[in-house]
Amino acid sequence: MTETTEKDAQSKSLLKSVLDHDVYVTSTVLGCYEILEEVQSWASLLPGWKVFENAKVFIEDWPFVARFAVDCMEQGGFWLLFTYTCFRLAMSITSAGSLYLSGRLMNVISDFVKKETIDQTRFYHAAGSLLVWKLMEVQVDRIYTLQVQVPLRVRIDAYFEDLILQAKVRLDLPTFKDPVVKTKFEQLKPSYSSGQGWKIFSGVFTTFTSLISIVTELAVLWALLREEEGGTTFALIAGIRPLVDILSYSAFYPQVFYTRLVNPALREIKKLGKLGTEEEFRKHVVADGLQDFIIEDMARLRRELGGTRTDNPWEILWEQTSPFEKVISYFSAISEDLPLILFVWMSVWNGSSFPLTSLTLLTNTTKSLGWQIDGVMRNFRQMGGFHKTLRTLYEVMAIENLVKDGDHDYPLISNSNLGMKIEFKSVSFSYPGKDATSIDDMSFTIGAGQLCVIVGENGCGKSSTVNLISRIYDATKGEILIDDTPITSFKTKSLRKAQTILYQDFVKYPTSIGENIGFGDVEHISDTTRLHDSAESAGALSFIKAQSSGFDTQIETPSTVWSSLSRAKVDGPLQKWVKEYEQEVAVSGGQWQRLAIARSFMRVKRDDEDKGTNQVKLLVYDEPSSALDPKAEFELFEKLRTERRNRTLIFITHRFGHLTKYADVILYMKDGKILEKGTHAELLALDGSYAHLYNVQAQAFV
Repeated sequence: MTETTEKDAQSKSLLKSVLDHDVYVTSTVLGCYEILEEVQSWASLLPGWKVFENAKVFIEDWPFVARFAVDCMEQGGFWLLFTYTCFRLAMSITSAGSLYLSGRLMNVISDFVKKETIDQTRFYHAAGSLLVWKLMEVQVDRIYTLQVQVPLRVRIDAYFEDLILQAKVRLDLPTFKDPVVKTKFEQLKPSYSSGQGWKIFSGVFTTFTSLISIVTELAVLWALLREEEGGTTFALIAGIRPLVDILSYSAFYPQVFYTRLVNPALREIKKLGKLGTEEEFRKHVVADGLQDFIIEDMARLRRELGGTRTDNPWEILWEQTSPFEKVISYFSAISEDLPLILFVWMSVWNGSSFPLTSLTLLTNTTKSLGWQIDGVMRNFRQMGGFHKTLRTLYEVMAIENLVKDGDHDYPLISNSNLGMKIEFKSVSFSYPGKDATSIDDMSFTIGAGQLCVIVGENGCGKSSTVNLISRIYDATKGEILIDDTPITSFKTKSLRKAQTILYQDFVKYPTSIGENIGFGDVEHISDTTRLHDSAESAGALSFIKAQSSGFDTQIETPSTVWSSLSRAKVDGPLQKWVKEYEQEVAVSGGQWQRLAIARSFMRVKRDDEDKGTNQVKLLVYDEPSSALDPKAEFELFEKLRTERRNRTLIFITHRFGHLTKYADVILYMKDGKILEKGTHAELLALDGSYAHLYNVQAQAFV
């Protein structure tokens, strides 16, 4: 009894949501996939409902539409846009022109059937006009594509791609990682053939020109058939098919949907397929002997799947039709042959003489109209997506960073030769979206020009401390002072310009070796002397000189977009050229680390040449020697110590190198807290955690 009552309540709730136009979600499992569809109401299935919805959205988004139109006008230029519009309008009536000329030719043939004689002048004129018209269509399309469409598409796509790039580049890391922001930029990714700007622009034009094409074709068809006996009836019956297509499109296509893989066996099969085929995992698969495991586990999972469908869920969806969809499909099949059935009935039983040539023209036109109406319906459904994309396009430009910029340039006082003073006051920090605390109530001071070594086990919060000093993130609690001023008071750009930071997860730019180093100081990226000196200071010069192109060596070559090399000879000249062109430069972990260190020296070298003025006031090296051998590590430490001048130097490590002996202050961290701080001698005398860990590592060398 209770179960029945609950079901009745659920049914009433669902019915109420439908009647109140509330949004609800339906779930359908097809094969290995689940389709979740967002449905608004029964009215959403009615023909024209989507058009109404899109019109409403269009009005709401009018400011974005107007801005988009102005931007396209500015980028395309008046004359190019005017020419584009004229071509699109002209091309929208070409099908009607073809229909009219085909009708004239059909009339000549019809007269020949009736009179058994042909008017050669009319025939040559009709046939010649149709041929000239078709040739003109081809030429107009060629001129339009090469001289109008391509230049306009390139301009519009380039403009909006630059806008999207600018919007994305200016984001700070927390904002960049925000799931909502990620989703917005995901919507703006370019398609295979064009960017989102051109997709919206051309989509709107295509919708309206298709409508013009349909109207003009119908007008010409009416003009051709109205003089024929029964022509009006034929025209009305022929219009049933496009109407059925509209109903069919509204009934069969989900509106807002999300498809996900729910079958665990197929999910594991896809993972194993990736593991066994992609280059990223090849070395580890071979080294760990996983080949047999992958093959055997794949076979087991296939048996587990059995006969479950693994193909595209949309193919399964089309095979499963509701009663309403069945009725629509029956009407669709019958409506295609209704004109022929009517023709036979009128000819045999009614004694009418509707021309067979006109019937052929009518049938072909009906099919053409069906295709065009299908395209228009698709475009109208996409219009909602266009509006959302358009709104997103301009919204991303106004996204505010989570790390708010300060009002003052750094430094407040031009103390050219002093380093950066850093003070943490009861600072706590958790990464966005995570409950775990990375830094817990931490307080310390690093004086201007001091050498500080932060030591501790992996995961203790050392790198998180660097992220706060550079304002990649803001502290959750507490206060950070830079030169006795709150860090939030400074403009982030000027603050980071005064810092050189080599992160533990240093970046590997897919560019030339010279650019990998030069990105440390882009103002002097072409200064070969500075590039040479920075590479030498980092111990990377010998590796660079060993490359065929030196600093111009491309570490990563552009990937092939498309080719037909699979059909080429293995030892053919093109294969050999491609093999040489796409040959990657092998760069070891230690060499990558030296390039990253050289990048940091680029900014230091700038100050060395500027008559002693320290624009860079803080040097931070987060595990800079993790991939270096002991000799290279010692040379790096000496280089950093002797060339830092009065700059503040923070060195982060989990290994106790000889640099700790020269440190003005050592911070020993554990679980996001400062457990001990002092000089090397003071901490050894304290005989605490630092001394214990130091002695453990020292014993390894005894």
